[in-house]
Amino acid sequence: EDLGIAEIQKIVAEMGLYFRAQQKHDFGIDAHVELSSQSGQANGKLLGLQIKSGNSFYKTDRENNIVYRANLRHYEYWKNHTLPIILAIYIPKFTTTWWVDLSSYFSHNPLDESLKSYPIRIPRTQILTKKSRQDWYKISKLALDAVDIVEKDELWLRAENFYQKGNKYR
Repeated sequence: EDLGIAEIQKIVAEMGLYFRAQQKHDFGIDAHVELSSQSGQANGKLLGLQIKSGNSFYKTDRENNIVYRANLRHYEYWKNHTLPIILAIYIPKFTTTWWVDLSSYFSHNPLDESLKSYPIRIPRTQILTKKSRQDWYKISKLALDAVDIVEKDELWLRAENFYQKGNKYR
């Protein structure tokens, strides 16, 4: 797993973002990524990062997506997390990392409670590179724009970027 963390930390640095690894005995989040302004200053906007690393994680489906089967405990943890969560899977034999925004994925792929695990399918084109920075900013913006506190004791939802139960409201 350390090899995957090192590789992803390198890509995050190339993005101009801040990588903060969690302690070794974590549950469900291996690192936080803090976004930065155009000038490179940390801006307080965070993403959670779950990292899987190893050739054993290379499993594909009929459509040639990378498939990771999350246990239901992790599914619930990530689904209920206050931060947007990114799952990154590093496969050493390809020196490639694939990634998916779990918050968005969960909203479009409901849990089948008859299964003992939750399959997460990542398109083979969804490779983590420094160009992924723009996507990660969009993910962060969607999460932050969903809720605006307008006045004390009032909560407003900005509908143009709000996702709920798989429906995108415009």
